[in-house]
Amino acid sequence: MDEEAVDRTRGDIETGIEGLEIRPFDIGTASDGELRAFWAFRMWEWRDVYPEDPETPFEQWLEGFRNSTLSREARFWAIWSADVVRGYALVHVSAAGLDPWLG
Repeated sequence: MDEEAVDRTRGDIETGIEGLEIRPFDIGTASDGELRAFWAFRMWEWRDVYPEDPETPFEQWLEGFRNSTLSREARFWAIWSADVVRGYALVHVSAAGLDPWLG
């Protein structure tokens, strides 16, 4: 692609750098739009790692996520750019507690 063509599209490319907002993400209080944005990011991430696997439908993913141990034991934060999830972070502390042998 020539430089002139790249310059014409530069303004339309969302970098996700400006306007980022990190907010707690609680599956129990998230709106349908927020849940779908989080799912869309997770599916993008999944396709990158497992390109041969089909995308999990939203309803199936949501049911599995709501019923997973991880969603009950972890705290999530989503990184937003407008209404698009650009990333997430989580802290997971198992309900089984910490391993006493780890010190």
